Amino acid sequence: SENKYKGAGAILGNENISYSIKQALVSVARNSISLSENRIVKAAMMEKQMRDLEEELKNMKARLDEVETERDRAVAEVREAKELANAGLSPQKAEQMFSELKSVQELLSNSKKEIKSRDEEIGELSKQLEYAKVFEAKLAERDASLEKFKKQVRDLEDEVERTKQSESHMLESLMLQTRQFEQTKMDLEESKLDVMTLQEKVNSLQNSGRNGFDRMGNLDSSSNAMESNNANEKLRLSEEQVANLKKEIERLHKELELQTQTSERLRVESEEHKADEDNASLKHENHQLNEALVAAENATRIAREEGFKLRDILKQALNESSVAKEAANIARAENSELKDLLAEKEESIHFLTKENERLRINEVAARENVKEAAKAEANKVYDEHTDVFNSPESMLYHLDGRTTPPQMFKYDYDEFKAFNKEDKDDNVAEIVVDDNPEKAEALKGSIFDTSTSPRSKPHTPESKGQQRKVATDFADLGGSGEFVEVEHSVHGGTTGGHHHHHHNHHTEDGDDKGSYMSGLYNRKRLFRRIGELIVRKNNNKKEGSMEQGKENAKEQGKE
Repeated sequence: SENKYKGAGAILGNENISYSIKQALVSVARNSISLSENRIVKAAMMEKQMRDLEEELKNMKARLDEVETERDRAVAEVREAKELANAGLSPQKAEQMFSELKSVQELLSNSKKEIKSRDEEIGELSKQLEYAKVFEAKLAERDASLEKFKKQVRDLEDEVERTKQSESHMLESLMLQTRQFEQTKMDLEESKLDVMTLQEKVNSLQNSGRNGFDRMGNLDSSSNAMESNNANEKLRLSEEQVANLKKEIERLHKELELQTQTSERLRVESEEHKADEDNASLKHENHQLNEALVAAENATRIAREEGFKLRDILKQALNESSVAKEAANIARAENSELKDLLAEKEESIHFLTKENERLRINEVAARENVKEAAKAEANKVYDEHTDVFNSPESMLYHLDGRTTPPQMFKYDYDEFKAFNKEDKDDNVAEIVVDDNPEKAEALKGSIFDTSTSPRSKPHTPESKGQQRKVATDFADLGGSGEFVEVEHSVHGGTTGGHHHHHHNHHTEDGDDKGSYMSGLYNRKRLFRRIGELIVRKNNNKKEGSMEQGKENAKEQGKE
């Protein structure tokens, strides 16, 4: 695209210059024809044509400057896009050297094209300038009013001198590039020294390897030899590229000299040829100039249309580059957002996994604690009731009138375990749901799920008048007993019981037995309260661990 813009600018400049020179020639021809008839009219026309020519040259320069600025802007945009595309790359020193050599080759090719276009412009300008000089010499003999035209010709000569100066600047740039190549050569010499040091290191490693550790020494020497071979290969390639570049520079110098010699020779030949044929071709030239005027007008119109097309192309290229930049920025922003979301999801998953494992461990520990507390309390109750039944007051609760009556009391150990387990699970689930709905969503299907399952039915408290208990019947022999389930109903301190009889016996004092069972019910409520306190303690520990886990997760996310 850069070469395309440069070529378009050069073509537009050449066409504008040729059109201006043709207009100058047409004006000169018209003035030469009308000079013999009316010199005053001719002088006025010459002045007008000169002013028009100067205005046209100014407009042409302005258009050329606009095209060059647009071209430079487009080139800068393309370079910025390339730099943004290559910003994440980190090439090594050898790759950087190769890229620099490639850029130098591209600069040489561009300079060659520019030199060629400048030579063509110089040839055209020299031809037109010589023709104008011959014409000026003839008109100077007729009238002194053509001094203005001579001034214009001198301006054209100054333009040629500026062109030559630009060529000298280009030669200076070539010399600068040559010095850069010399610097590259020095870098290559330094790389040679590095290779020599590597070779010396390889030799030293080989000598040291002969004394001992032959196998390890051979491996090290082979690796160093491979490194030296790679370095030598890179050095050889760099030297070949430098040699090729030097040959290319010499060839360009030769071509430049040949072009200058050719332009000088053509200038001399054109002067001689035009001096010989000028007198015979004046009339024919006037007719051709009239035709050239029409052709120049057409060419000017075509050049303007092409200039408009080139401007549209440049604008379209700029718009496309801006759209590409915006798309790249949007893609980068979306990519960063997706990365952030992915990191947050991974962090939340990691945190929930750890929290789930921690809750399971705490659940197992809580169950063990409740089970141990229940066993200890059951043993305590068993000891207390054993003392009660061995006391003299136990004779009041005889069932069959024997000397040592087997006493019946009830204590539902299985229901106590189930009740504490269900209550603990419900409390844990409620705490998790209250603390974090997202964690509750993540814990669905686990042991902390609050939904109703066949194993865990909704817990509904029983009425105060009906409580489920287990009665333990102690036998006289050996102090052993067996468990019998009995249903009791307690209504505000009065007791009316329906008992499942064992060996067809029943109690005689219902009021005393009811007060005793209400005491057992109070003890069960106390046990339930102890279980709730244990569960709350475990929940507090869980909440502390959850807060610590959140803080750890936040610190990991910040890192």
